[in-house]
Amino acid sequence: MLTMVNQASDPSLQEYEEKKSVFIGAAAHCDSLDQAADFLESMRQAHPKARHHAFAAVAGTSPSTLSERMSDDGEPAGTAGRPILNLLRHREISQTVVAVSRYFGGILLGTGGLTRAYSAAASLALEAGRLAEIVPAADYSLTLAYRDYQPLINLVKTCKGEIRSESFTDKVSLTVVVPDPPDGQSSFIQLCNSAFPHTVLPRRLGDSSLTVPLKQ
Repeated sequence: MLTMVNQASDPSLQEYEEKKSVFIGAAAHCDSLDQAADFLESMRQAHPKARHHAFAAVAGTSPSTLSERMSDDGEPAGTAGRPILNLLRHREISQTVVAVSRYFGGILLGTGGLTRAYSAAASLALEAGRLAEIVPAADYSLTLAYRDYQPLINLVKTCKGEIRSESFTDKVSLTVVVPDPPDGQSSFIQLCNSAFPHTVLPRRLGDSSLTVPLKQ
């Protein structure tokens, strides 16, 4: 499963023109459908003279947690939001919102023409953006001595994980997220036991996810 890396403050933007109507596609990362709604509103404000602002969004980091939302925003039913959503589904892209603002050019496009135009604008925006893979991961909490801090950081980097939080008192308390390894490979807990025998005991907090940028 993939996700858009571009944030709402710097979306991927592309234009498509069909019979004098201009379609502006914008794609960005979103962590929830509420964030997707906020992004759509920002597009309305950026293009106040556009006649329609169709969109679709998919949120969730695994097939079992996916949720969707779309809108034709006054276009004939199924000609705007639905083709955008179908693109996200077909390309298996989640945590992403795509909005397409249409400036009407005075020529009716018909249902087929509208579907093609909204699909094209959305597709161009997705293709121009930066994508990353969503990989299954797990969150862990750890408490360790200061002498083990840098070696532990190095181990997390080796595992292609990330530090989520840090607290420094008489000891160091960390929350980290690490990709779940394929079957047959050592788990993060086993690696810690090998590198820090009896001194660093990670506690798994639950399932999570990480994004790994695709090579451009």
